[in-house]
Amino acid sequence: MWKIRQENDAEALRAVFEYWQREQLGTERFGFDVQVDSVIAELQTLIDVVGAVVFVLEDRKGIAGLLAVFVTDSPYGDQKTAFEKYWFVRPKARRHGLRLLKHAKQWAVGNGCSHFVMTASNMASDMHDKTCRVYERLGFKLFETSYIKEL
Repeated sequence: MWKIRQENDAEALRAVFEYWQREQLGTERFGFDVQVDSVIAELQTLIDVVGAVVFVLEDRKGIAGLLAVFVTDSPYGDQKTAFEKYWFVRPKARRHGLRLLKHAKQWAVGNGCSHFVMTASNMASDMHDKTCRVYERLGFKLFETSYIKEL
């Protein structure tokens, strides 16, 4: 039985991030020195300083995925916007990953957000294009495009 709960200790997510580290393309494609300790520290800062909330997907075997979300005032007007930061679900549980997104969107509405921004990263895994198609099917619109160059 799958359930979603909140986790405030980024260190408790180490096993998921270690799994993600094997899928990420940041090192191979972009030259980043991707370290799980750094990712965990950054997420803990988001939790402690920015007020991010991390929802985890788990079953009796443990945590299979996570989605972190935080809220900011919109720079465009008197609105709040929710931003996803880290959405990863292990391959065997991916069919349940949309539960995390649905839960996070409901949380964002309950916290007064007018918009929800999701990221599709070419660095995160080879799932970028598929993730974009999922977002579009769910009614998300292409919002921004970023480019990076290793110096």
